[in-house]
Amino acid sequence: MRLFRSLCVVWILVGVALGQGARLHYTVEVKEGDDTAYRCKVDIRHPDRDLLRFSVAAWAPGSYRLLNQSQNIVNVKATAPDGAELPVSKEGDLTWMFSAGGRPHVTLSWDFKAPGKARNNRSYLTKTGALLDGPRTWLYWRDRKDLSAHVTVKVPNGWTVATGLESTFEPNVFVAKDTDWLLDCPILMGKLETRSFFVEGVPVRVAVEMGGRKPEFDMDAFAEVCRRITETQAKMWRGVPFDHYTYLFSGGGGGGLEHLTSTTIGISPSALATNPAAHQGVTAHELFHAWNVKRLRPKTLGPFDYDGPVRTKSLWISEGFTDYYTQVMLARAGLIDEAGFIDAFASSIMSFSQNEASRVLSPEETSWTVWDGPYLAGPLSYYQQGQVLGLAIDLEIRHRTKNAKSLDDAMRHLYDKFSGKQGFMSEDVVLGILESTGVDLHDFFLRHVSAAQEVDWPKHLAHMGVKAEYKTSTPPATALDAEVVEGAVKITVLDGSALHRSGLRTGDVLKEVGGTKVQSANAVRRLLAGMAVGAKVPFVVLRDGKEQTVSVVVEAATDLGRVRVRRGPSEAILEGIGEASPIHRAGLHSGDVLLAVNGTPIGGRDEARRVLAALRAGDAADIRVKRKDTEISVKLVAAQAAVRSLTIEPNPAATAEQIAIRRSLVRGS
Repeated sequence: MRLFRSLCVVWILVGVALGQGARLHYTVEVKEGDDTAYRCKVDIRHPDRDLLRFSVAAWAPGSYRLLNQSQNIVNVKATAPDGAELPVSKEGDLTWMFSAGGRPHVTLSWDFKAPGKARNNRSYLTKTGALLDGPRTWLYWRDRKDLSAHVTVKVPNGWTVATGLESTFEPNVFVAKDTDWLLDCPILMGKLETRSFFVEGVPVRVAVEMGGRKPEFDMDAFAEVCRRITETQAKMWRGVPFDHYTYLFSGGGGGGLEHLTSTTIGISPSALATNPAAHQGVTAHELFHAWNVKRLRPKTLGPFDYDGPVRTKSLWISEGFTDYYTQVMLARAGLIDEAGFIDAFASSIMSFSQNEASRVLSPEETSWTVWDGPYLAGPLSYYQQGQVLGLAIDLEIRHRTKNAKSLDDAMRHLYDKFSGKQGFMSEDVVLGILESTGVDLHDFFLRHVSAAQEVDWPKHLAHMGVKAEYKTSTPPATALDAEVVEGAVKITVLDGSALHRSGLRTGDVLKEVGGTKVQSANAVRRLLAGMAVGAKVPFVVLRDGKEQTVSVVVEAATDLGRVRVRRGPSEAILEGIGEASPIHRAGLHSGDVLLAVNGTPIGGRDEARRVLAALRAGDAADIRVKRKDTEISVKLVAAQAAVRSLTIEPNPAATAEQIAIRRSLVRGS
């Protein structure tokens, strides 16, 4: 009895101590018919200091760019339990401060305005559905990021909620383990369509929000793709790192963003209507991140510093290897066949090899400088670098070990050694490969990761019985834009360009190219890219209500005509000029602002494209640009563009060992 009473006293004292500790309870409310803002608040119980500082994140992990969302945090108020307002002041752009004044309970409230429409995988709020994105929406207690928090979600009648947060006994009340979990876990709301299944004994949920409508595609087939991908990845990693997982899909198109126990993915309703597996690529990519980057991460990416850019040399692994394994996992799940696997990598490797920047910018450099320039849309992407190098590395390991070891072994070893709080450094990866497979790739990493030497694709692809050959060709001049308007493919032709000289005009409705009917802008681009220089190609167009045929003589593209032009605030910025290119040697650089060509002032991107497209091979060009604060004049002669391509196809003479490597890679055996 005495022991029992003593234990009761101990537990009472512990309970009192816990009760007096600082606690957080967040609430977000979506009001019926109100799509202007999320109404948010946080109740702070028993604050352990007088000055309370709450901040909004400057960036979202997985999305390496500044959000600039602080201007959308409005109506910030601090109140006491009796409703009295407490003075709130601002510290910089990201932080709001107020004094608790010794009170045991204070509340901070705010509105997150202008969440936007359902157009991608990011935050939105409509009258029929919503996706709350944590880094943009929540204010976090910057001095106590270790605290767990309850989160209550209030939604209109008929709406349901899906999230990766931990559930509680109460509907729509969840738990975040700490600030990183709070900001990491998005919340999907609306009239959700859901499916669920178990993988490795762990519940997995698929939730779809389609603007209040039921999905116009086969939901069971859609969820089955998720199940096969989840099972395949769990098999590769030999287990799952989460207690539950939720796929959060929203209509409107777009990409995806990874989270610890969920992913947000934008989907195209029209694509899914004809193919319920149309989401398989982005789904496989985002799920793989549950291991690679959310847990196996570069050292600098955690604990997170939300105040500004956080740099690492290893995004080519965190994102690029994930892109590599996207195709591997789809093949092993039976969602693409061996031919589709080879075609996917042939396309990526050919694109990579044709890009002059691939021989200038190393993967470590593109990873490090992602915050500084438009690399994802510019000269080179660490996604593609890591994808193709992942294949080369995997094949090299399999070749040297006679298919006894693979990159799978190295990834599992790195996960076991570095996942969690410690993280890995760039040099840990090559050492991890050596430790787990016995293959020393230091020289490969020095040449192709730290530097940007050209990869010997014929050698590496031969390891899996695939033949690769380089060819040089002159691409056609195809300065033309196409878009589908009311079911018709309408074109915009730059005045003075090669296609304009052949007789095509802006506003033409394009019906056929070379005898092939066209129904989409992508089809037009593919047909244009496949035209042979010097050929006569009939274009059937509808002009002024009359059908006519324009005989296009295909001209060669010029090096200047293929320069990409990016739109600045009110200027045209050149990009994609590789340092090994003749244009660069003549004096033009990526980032130059184009001011004039042969005395013609350039007023913006459209004018720049028109003037450059009008130049023929042999035409002299006096080009004036601004570089930083200096104006520079560059004189050169437009030359025919030369594109080096790589043809990739299965080798009919492949050895049994090479075929075995290819099949074990694709099948996971």
